Amino acid sequence: GHALPPGWDERLSARMTARFRRDLAEVPGAGDFIRALGEMPRAIASSSSPARLAQCLEVLGLAPAFGPHVFSAELVANGKPAPDIYLLAAERLAVAPEACLVIEDSPSGVQAAKAAGMEVVGLLAGAHIRPGHDARLRAAGADHLAASWGAVARLVRAQR
Repeated sequence: GHALPPGWDERLSARMTARFRRDLAEVPGAGDFIRALGEMPRAIASSSSPARLAQCLEVLGLAPAFGPHVFSAELVANGKPAPDIYLLAAERLAVAPEACLVIEDSPSGVQAAKAAGMEVVGLLAGAHIRPGHDARLRAAGADHLAASWGAVARLVRAQR
């Protein structure tokens, strides 16, 4: 019920940026998985802001792996669980939605990808994953579950 002090937003943003630069770490195996895709089309379709996405990709050294194919929900009318962001990504990649494989760690993201007609791997590899998350991803419609990026890689190889 109190007004925030002047400049609070800017100070918070600066602290968050510094913390990301200092502490953001790759989920083990993610970079290797992405680099192993070679020329296979890929995109990021995220609920995060464009600035946060750019910062994360820069810190992790993955920006070149995605180039212009980084899409924020700010680009579409409806965020996840609506399919809009995934349909935009597929359109920009010139790939039919049914030919897309989405790797998602949130139930709303799984719902969005399924609503777009895409196959979904529910990823259980992040530090934020808690017990029971596999059941939430499966209930949201995940076609597969993977406990690591290595497991995702094995699934992709098996489908080629």
